Amino acid sequence: MSNENETLPGSLPTAAALQEWREALDRLVIEETAMKERHAAEERAIRARRMKLEKLVSAAGAFLDAMDAGRAKQVAAQESNTSAPTEKLTMRRGAGKSWTATIRQIVESADRRLTYQEIKSEVAKTHLGETLSRTEKAFYGGIGKLAERDQIIRHKGWIFSVDAFNRHKALVDQGEATDEFAPTFTGGKTSPNEIAVRRYLTAHPEGVTSAMIVDHLLNSPPADLAVSKNKNSIYNLLSREVERKKLVRRANKFYLPKDKNEAPDSNEPGAPKHHGGGRGGPSSSGNGRLRGPVVALPSAISAHSGE
Repeated sequence: MSNENETLPGSLPTAAALQEWREALDRLVIEETAMKERHAAEERAIRARRMKLEKLVSAAGAFLDAMDAGRAKQVAAQESNTSAPTEKLTMRRGAGKSWTATIRQIVESADRRLTYQEIKSEVAKTHLGETLSRTEKAFYGGIGKLAERDQIIRHKGWIFSVDAFNRHKALVDQGEATDEFAPTFTGGKTSPNEIAVRRYLTAHPEGVTSAMIVDHLLNSPPADLAVSKNKNSIYNLLSREVERKKLVRRANKFYLPKDKNEAPDSNEPGAPKHHGGGRGGPSSSGNGRLRGPVVALPSAISAHSGE
């Protein structure tokens, strides 16, 4: 076959050469079209396989999570009839791959109210323990997600499963149980962090943001106080202090609560200002639960944020 680029030197192409080029062009167009069709068929086949596998993976993951949750409830039901409320929690190592699945299984297995520290101790025994030792961000984020989905209940510093909370509420309503706040890690004593935060707010009656408080304690701590160097512990302290009515949160700022004996228009130095409306105090959720104020955990604060 003649070279398609060949022309007659010094003269115009011949009719034979033109016909040969046309035939060669037709063959190339046919070959290109066939190649595109083959590639399109291969792409459709690969896409179909990928979509099928994605559905299988999603369905299998949902099935295994449901099986884990079912087993956890069965174990909790068996243990609730024979074990004391303070017994050691049981958690299968590696059960549930995500933070939310792991934390939820711990809470539901316990079938009683838990402190954050109790849950954290149990998470440390699972496949997530190594990650938890490096950062607590995902831990608090998981608790926040579960609470937003109403899969766990946060109340007065405690964490409940939905069933455990309903039982607790019924007992409180009947006068058979108390509804006290969860204990702090300081054994009831005022911690250096609490003192530092109150001093800082006394000096700033106009209110300060959580970021300002964290920055102050981490970068300009009082010389006489051994304050924490952990951001999460500071955010947790702020949440607890608001729930205990020792701090007031309005919009994105924190204030010291007004002294009950203080006149509303007091101009004394250090007196908190602009606390009208009472919107920083605890409020009812309106759904019959004994919830405290909605206070963001560290993961829910935009400047800091498994299934």
